[in-house]
Amino acid sequence: MPTDIPRSPFRRLLRWMLWTAGSLFLIGVLGFAYVTFIGITVDASRLRGRIATVFSDALGREVRFEGPMDLEISARPKLRVGGLHIANAPGFTGGDFASLGEARLALDLWPLLQKRLQIEEVIGSQVRVRLQTSADGANNWTFLRVRRGAQQPATAPGTSAGNADRALALLDIQQVTLENLNVEYVGPAGKSHYFDLHKLSAQSPSGRPLKVMLNGAVEKKFPYRVDFTGGVPADLSDPAKPWPVEMTLTFLSSTLTANGTLSGRSGQIGFGLGTENLLEFERLFQTKLPPVGASGIAGTIAFEPGKVSLKQLGAAMGGTALIGDLDFDYSAAKPRVSGALTVPVLDLRPFLVDRPTEDVPAAPPRSLTEVYRELSRASFTLTELTRADADVTLRVGQWVSLPGDVSDVSLRVKIENGILRTPMQATVTGVKLQGDAHVDGTASPPTFRLALGTRDSDLGGLAELLAGVRGVEGKLGRFDLRLSARGDQVNELVRSLDVRLDIARGRLSYGNLEGGKPVEFTLEKLSVALPAGKALKGEMRGSLLGE
Repeated sequence: MPTDIPRSPFRRLLRWMLWTAGSLFLIGVLGFAYVTFIGITVDASRLRGRIATVFSDALGREVRFEGPMDLEISARPKLRVGGLHIANAPGFTGGDFASLGEARLALDLWPLLQKRLQIEEVIGSQVRVRLQTSADGANNWTFLRVRRGAQQPATAPGTSAGNADRALALLDIQQVTLENLNVEYVGPAGKSHYFDLHKLSAQSPSGRPLKVMLNGAVEKKFPYRVDFTGGVPADLSDPAKPWPVEMTLTFLSSTLTANGTLSGRSGQIGFGLGTENLLEFERLFQTKLPPVGASGIAGTIAFEPGKVSLKQLGAAMGGTALIGDLDFDYSAAKPRVSGALTVPVLDLRPFLVDRPTEDVPAAPPRSLTEVYRELSRASFTLTELTRADADVTLRVGQWVSLPGDVSDVSLRVKIENGILRTPMQATVTGVKLQGDAHVDGTASPPTFRLALGTRDSDLGGLAELLAGVRGVEGKLGRFDLRLSARGDQVNELVRSLDVRLDIARGRLSYGNLEGGKPVEFTLEKLSVALPAGKALKGEMRGSLLGE
């Protein structure tokens, strides 16, 4: 016979506890799902002081945050930071070294399950950087990291490198974007130069090549664009894996391309440059370049620690063209340059003078007087010879920056400890001359000597070149031209120039012009001296018409 059994308090409590636990579990699941897939944003401004202190200790400069700091907690967390300022180095004025308007970092934590850190996006905007150098060579971008009372712990060999390699292998950067980055460079003279980056976009997905694109303006009005493709970032630190690079830079009418491989601290890069005016790159790189106009340069750069080689170099700059190879060795206390260059056409005037392109005459000089005027405004200094040693063989097909027809020039430029010795030979107005140049850049003031001569040779066009006299022909038993000068600047050398000319056993005639009647004469001896700042002196002995 059925009976009703009242519910015990224990059963009611158990049921209530199960219902409560289920409800809490459901709420927890829903909350976890909300945070994971939707996220919540918290104000992290209270951490600004701690983070600024950490940054200040690491950089050795005052770092402060004056903007918001928000953290979104989710499976794809995001951090937003604004108003970052890094103080200038001691001894430099002009405000902060750098400032950042806003930065955002977005991560995706799901790939961590596959042991891969994926950065969805890094965005920075309104970046200002002020670079400065002083007259003593100091700069404000070298950071001295100071740890008060602490020493850096010793690291086991290979540990840091191994950690870095593993970190690169795990890193997966989907997108990096920088907008409105402005760089100001202030040199020792206090003059400012501006480099604006309108936008930088980079992608570095795990296991795939690095790609970077940026565009901006120089001096706030000259646009440029750079496209760069590299290899897999994780392979960059492995010397056994050549890291490919490819870059294209466009600036006004100029284009620079480069492609090759990097292997640790060594590499080989092929390059090509074409421009309608080389001064465009003077604006881009903020450095002095010769006013040569339209230029094209191509070759291969091979480098390793302490050494750089230019192979298969070919260039056409204004009126000058060259091909050859050069090696630069920086491993010793003083740099050294060696190699060989073949120059079909050489015009040195734009490389010696410091003036606008329109001031460089289009035509080569026609007389020694014009050469004198050209060199009197040159800016090259002989003390530059003390900065490096050199051993370069130079062969010139035609030297157009000198008067007369100068061709088939062969010389060896050898610089040792500031002293230049250059044996040379050349054909000048049809006469083969031999001699040498000697420059002592260590003397005070530096000294210059040049000797050229020939034996038993035709006169060629030397009479017209040296004296402006036309229609003189014949043969010379001896011809010697010696120049000497003192001074550092080329214009000082020109003003102190001492000239001496000696001719012996000349069998000549004048009047060798159309409609003229040649008249024979001899020069047993001709000596002409033109000391600097003094009157010309000469001695001549010979015969006219055999008498």
